[in-house]
Amino acid sequence: METRIWDGIDNSQDKSNSGYGNISLAPAIRNSGGVDKTDNVVLIDISGSTQDATSSNDSTPKLIREKEVTTMFISKLPPCAKFSLISFGEPARVEIPLQPLNQKLNAIQKVQQLDYNGATGMRHALTLARKELQGSYTNYFRRVYCITDGMGTDGDCTKIANRLKAENIQLHFIGFGSGNEIDEATMRNLASTSEDGRILYMHFTEFSQLSRYMGTQSQTITY
Repeated sequence: METRIWDGIDNSQDKSNSGYGNISLAPAIRNSGGVDKTDNVVLIDISGSTQDATSSNDSTPKLIREKEVTTMFISKLPPCAKFSLISFGEPARVEIPLQPLNQKLNAIQKVQQLDYNGATGMRHALTLARKELQGSYTNYFRRVYCITDGMGTDGDCTKIANRLKAENIQLHFIGFGSGNEIDEATMRNLASTSEDGRILYMHFTEFSQLSRYMGTQSQTITY
């Protein structure tokens, strides 16, 4: 199953830049089991700036919207799919270790308990995501969703992002909010590239756009 077109703002204009650099990529793994055989790691930005309003049309804090969309993502994933939640403020930490979603209510309660916390430890969060996925089943399709309203404050993420991609872990980077603090060129470079050349970086200024995207992702696999 392939996902092609999104309802949000597509910021993958530079189709030629995969962001991989001079590294060897693992061969693509085709998943015959569908979304039920996926490892899903969601990284949620809980930095201080996520207290700000989502947009000029939506006064709800961005973190509240991030929690709502993550709750929706969990609720729509098949119970046998695996899920992990990592928050990144200062520091990043694993809130839910990678596990099957047979206790969705517990996972949703953990999401709702997240609160604002300092700076933006994105590099640390990506490092933790790699550790979570290292012991996963080889026949599972592994993917990471990084939702943020800005850029990491704990150093360059390029090395760890390239390592994840070289290990055949698909990286989705999602800018959320006005975008004033988002370096879109860097985000595109960090993200994976689909087989049809689509860079898996999106920027959404409205909650409805983010919700549609993550809802689709909970039901499909992008190759």
